Amino acid sequence: MRTFMYWQKRGNMQNREIAGKILKRVRLFDGLSESQLSQVVAMLEPVKAKKDNAILTEGEEGLDLYIILRGQVRISKYVQEEEEAIAMLKAGALFGEMALLGQTTRSASVIAHTDVLLYRLDGVRFITFLEEDKDAGYKIMKEMSVILSRRLHELNERYRNMLSIASSW
Repeated sequence: MRTFMYWQKRGNMQNREIAGKILKRVRLFDGLSESQLSQVVAMLEPVKAKKDNAILTEGEEGLDLYIILRGQVRISKYVQEEEEAIAMLKAGALFGEMALLGQTTRSASVIAHTDVLLYRLDGVRFITFLEEDKDAGYKIMKEMSVILSRRLHELNERYRNMLSIASSW
């Protein structure tokens, strides 16, 4: 059950200016022009989630991307009904990109580790924007590939460490 809620009204000009400043510090949007950034800001919906509440659930449909403004979330898989945290993300990080890129179901659950403030980026509108603005699409996809590559590298290191520990038994 999703238990986050909206924490600001959409359309407020001051909120849009703040959102633009925040997005400039998120690597995914690095290099976008002011006009491109404004278009992305128009797709954002501020939300919050209380500690230990699910934000995304593994296996569910969804294309939305989330940006953490404050707090931490944990990325988890459930193994025999037990939660196994596989990553922790903090302010400035994003999640939801795998389902957005692959247009598949969610590959993991995301749970608020603390109370969190987030921006939800409407995936359908975002994909349309990327297809229509090839320059922005290239810049964002390039950054997204760097983010995913780093995450894959981290997971490979964790897997290698687990194999090393298992082989020593």
